[in-house]
Amino acid sequence: MMEQLKQLSKKTQILIGLGLACAVIILSFFIGRIDALLILGAVVALAVSLFIYRSPFLGLVVITFFLPFERIGSYDVAGITIRISQLLTLILIVAWLARGIINRNLKIARSPIAIPMLVFLLVNILALTNALNLERALLVLAFTAFTMLFSYMVTQLVTDEERLTKVIRILLITTTIVCLFGVWQFFGDMIDLPTSLTGLREHYTKDVFGFPRIQSTALEPLYFANFLLLPISLLFVFLVSRSSAIKKIWLLPLFVLAGLNMVLTVSRGGYLGVAVILLVIGLFYLKKMFRWKFLLSLIAGVAVVWVVAVYALGFGDIFRLNSDTFLTHVQNAFSGPAYIERVETIEWAQQAWLDEPWIGIGPGQYGPYVSTHPYVVPDEGWKIVNNEFIELLAETGILGLVSFVVILLLLITRSIKAIMRAQSNYLKAIMVALLATLLGVIAQYQTFSILYIMHIWFLIGLMVAVQNIILKKISHKTVMPDNDSASPRPPKKISTNTPQS
Repeated sequence: MMEQLKQLSKKTQILIGLGLACAVIILSFFIGRIDALLILGAVVALAVSLFIYRSPFLGLVVITFFLPFERIGSYDVAGITIRISQLLTLILIVAWLARGIINRNLKIARSPIAIPMLVFLLVNILALTNALNLERALLVLAFTAFTMLFSYMVTQLVTDEERLTKVIRILLITTTIVCLFGVWQFFGDMIDLPTSLTGLREHYTKDVFGFPRIQSTALEPLYFANFLLLPISLLFVFLVSRSSAIKKIWLLPLFVLAGLNMVLTVSRGGYLGVAVILLVIGLFYLKKMFRWKFLLSLIAGVAVVWVVAVYALGFGDIFRLNSDTFLTHVQNAFSGPAYIERVETIEWAQQAWLDEPWIGIGPGQYGPYVSTHPYVVPDEGWKIVNNEFIELLAETGILGLVSFVVILLLLITRSIKAIMRAQSNYLKAIMVALLATLLGVIAQYQTFSILYIMHIWFLIGLMVAVQNIILKKISHKTVMPDNDSASPRPPKKISTNTPQS
């Protein structure tokens, strides 16, 4: 680390020192003291900052690895949950800006969604004037802007096929780790291991349904299911298209592992998202879906998931009881307490929108709006609408919802354009997987409503990055045709008396 410090200019060292000092002051303000743990954290932050400053892309790779670590791997400070991926992203943003400014080579890649994102944030800022709980509104706005900025960083740093492949490989590696932990979590709870070992929250253990709903390292099963949509989509499209970022021997086992974890989350929204993904990929690769080798592999994979799921639910009377509970929970989408609660939350959201139809009641204000007191957090936490689009309508009004829909439409239309023009089967497969995942997320967003999720904006940033890579290659080939297609030209004679540059 000392050698790296010496290689940096004095100006850079001063900037890093000031940034570290500011971080310590801010943390001490929240914690109330500066202790040995904080000093150790500052030293680690300095080392990580130097690492990311020297190679911002490697910083993004590390962030990709920590994306699914939401609950396990987080730390609560002053009532705010801080995650490793968030801290690393903050360092990445500062390091990338400092590096570009100091070296005077700050290059910004094109992002077609930049303007609608700014419009969306502007509407959120205007909606602060209607906030009942201004502190929560500012916090939600800050997290939303932060995750949007993270998506922008992904677009800036994933600039070619080689970097894209590295990011996807790391994503699949971390998916394998959290899925193995998810399986451990399920069977550990089934044999009555304590939650301190399984990592399950109390209301997801087998004491509730007779079987656990796994959440792995995520906060809730639905968030874990939401994270799994992207790796499942990538693995499925690699199987269908036979274009892969990893060795083909690993594709089916990883797809089965991720699929099993998705089943064990018992997340109806996650199942809906997977159904949309399979449908979209099937439409793009309809002919390849009927290859006998692929069909045999798919049938074998589904059979393994089914057998393991049946074994997990138990045998005999226990199996019948657990399977009935499982099917009832999955099928009971339009009745029961959960359905009644969703209807009530939507009715309240509609009323909130009618109160402020244009810019809404403010970011993160649905919870305070329906609470007894806007500054008193209920025991179960702030309520949400459980439908992202209706919640956006209530909190940001028509202007906020329209600007967000514009972001989605631009992503979808530009993705289709990139897919149709892609000359690389590998890049086309990835683009199809990313588009399918976005549509799957939109489908799952009908069942929950949290916008500032890191891995969702990672997906959005990656979509724009792959679009740029594909369209840039097409543009380059248009300007600089291949030698095979261009007509041969005789070499120019160069005078020996004229100096060559």
